[in-house]
Amino acid sequence: MRLLERLKAQEGITLIMAIGILGVLSLTGATLIYYSTSNVRSASASKGSETAYTLAEAGVAQALSVLNSSLNPLTGSILAPTTLQLEGGSVTYSGTLSAETWTITSTGTVANPTGAAPIKRTLTRSAQVYGLNSGASVAAWSRWYADSTTTCLTIEDVTITMPIATRGDLCMRGSAAITGDTTTLEVGDDVTMSAATTSSNRSPSAATGWTSSSNVYSSNNSDATASIAASSQSANLDVTGFSFNLPTGSVIVGIEARIERRASNSNSVEDYDVFLLKAGAPSGNDKASTTDWTTSDSTRTYGTSTDLWGTTWTEAQVEASNFGVRLKARNLTTSTRTAYVDHVQLTVYYDPPPSTTIGTAGTPLASVQVAGTCQYFTQSANSPCSSTDKVWAGTIGTAPQNLSKPAVDLAYWYTNGKPGPLNNCTTGSFPGGFDNDTTYNNSRSGSAEVTPTSSSYTCQVHDALGNLVGEFSWNHVTHVLNIKGTIFIDGDFRFDDDGQVVHYQGRGIVYAAGDIEFDELVCAGGSGTSSCVTSGMENWDPTQNMLIVLAGGNAEYDQGSTQAQAVPSGLQGLIYANGDCTVHENFHTSGPIVCNRILLPAEANGWPTYYDWPPLGSLVEGQMYSDPDTAGDFVVVAGLQSG
Repeated sequence: MRLLERLKAQEGITLIMAIGILGVLSLTGATLIYYSTSNVRSASASKGSETAYTLAEAGVAQALSVLNSSLNPLTGSILAPTTLQLEGGSVTYSGTLSAETWTITSTGTVANPTGAAPIKRTLTRSAQVYGLNSGASVAAWSRWYADSTTTCLTIEDVTITMPIATRGDLCMRGSAAITGDTTTLEVGDDVTMSAATTSSNRSPSAATGWTSSSNVYSSNNSDATASIAASSQSANLDVTGFSFNLPTGSVIVGIEARIERRASNSNSVEDYDVFLLKAGAPSGNDKASTTDWTTSDSTRTYGTSTDLWGTTWTEAQVEASNFGVRLKARNLTTSTRTAYVDHVQLTVYYDPPPSTTIGTAGTPLASVQVAGTCQYFTQSANSPCSSTDKVWAGTIGTAPQNLSKPAVDLAYWYTNGKPGPLNNCTTGSFPGGFDNDTTYNNSRSGSAEVTPTSSSYTCQVHDALGNLVGEFSWNHVTHVLNIKGTIFIDGDFRFDDDGQVVHYQGRGIVYAAGDIEFDELVCAGGSGTSSCVTSGMENWDPTQNMLIVLAGGNAEYDQGSTQAQAVPSGLQGLIYANGDCTVHENFHTSGPIVCNRILLPAEANGWPTYYDWPPLGSLVEGQMYSDPDTAGDFVVVAGLQSG
């Protein structure tokens, strides 16, 4: 009985426990249902917020598209409030314009899954309107370009392996060559190929007519003599046998005779005849001078490097044994006088057939376009150019493209350069400052030496958010010039410490309102005194380090007067000038040259050295942008976004 009672008692407890457990389970189920529903609602709201954000971004993108497609993005009404219905909701965008800066506001809206107020996200983004310079393309900047139509772009005895264009004539001389299977050539007028004039100076081996005529063969104070009766003329002194041997096909451009002579008495003897002998006979103009012969040896020069003595000459005629000079003297007095000649020389100036070439038969250029004609040496001029004119290219035509100089806006960058006259360093300073007044007028006194050998400087410009937007800083110990952005100096600037090695780091353009001069070796990247000429001038990366030097006036690239020939100057970077760019001997350059005129003068120590350059990658702001108030084309650059 006790056992049965005990079991019955347990049955009661079990029932109570079962009821309790069911209650707990019911509460748990209700809680699970509540939390599951809450999470679904939360997820829906989160997804709605993401969709609203995406819609707001779409509105910003649409506003930027409207600005970029507008004929004038400075029209204040073009971003009036606009609502678009898109998948998932709607977006309303608008913009306000202050000077050249737009502030775009965009709100994305989606329905709230709870039935409450719609979910919205609002974004704001700035956008700067810039004027776009004419020719603001990598192709227009990545070449040699001469803009003058009044001066021939003259290339003599050097090889160019990069794209080249000139709005005027192209004159190739001597052994000049343009090579490379990817190289292009654009010429707005004519191409001529000629030789650099050279000369041959010879003494004679035959002479007749005077006593001891053979004494004129050399200058040794042993004379040929002629005794001249009172008021009479001497016999002819015919001097020949000069043995000229010119390159086959040479063109004679000038002849010079030098006669070393004297007289027995002063004021008594002068020239009567001085002729050149062609085939043994006097020919052309008489060059006799009325200047009295002196009583001590003096040399008289007849003719010049461009004087043909009034006739024409062939290579065979000056190489003939009977080519020479005839001299006859006269006595101005009433007593017998003696004329003496110690030495006779002839110099023939001639143009040999040039070895110039544009491409080769085996490796033609990619394209040659010449609006005028091509003329090789003395051949007829032709259009279009052909292999007859020593021109080889995959495409040869008469329609040059892009014969315009990339434009720059100095006045705009005077105002907007950072660092520059109106946006000075926010950290540090630039020695002497960027200007000495507040007007763009090339007034900064003295030339700015940007890399002094014994001092350093730091000049940085930060925006309101602390971002570095411009820099021009120099460390004379490490030889590093840090550049960023567009730097403007309202005057001249110079790399003027003869032979110093400079390594610049960064991408930027330096504007000089005046002139530029280089006497240093300015290398892209690196540090210290290692030479980029030694390591290879073409080995630099413009996407990481690219310096553009821009002169409002002229630019000169030289070797300093205290610099040995073994220590070259040079630049890995871009050269631009509104005026002339003169590149002197022993300057090494890898990079485009864009100027009104490119001058490559012949000098005693040879020619500059030109190297290929790697792809530029992209232009910097100072190459691309100009004043939007006066520009014909625009570009809109998006700034920071918030929200």
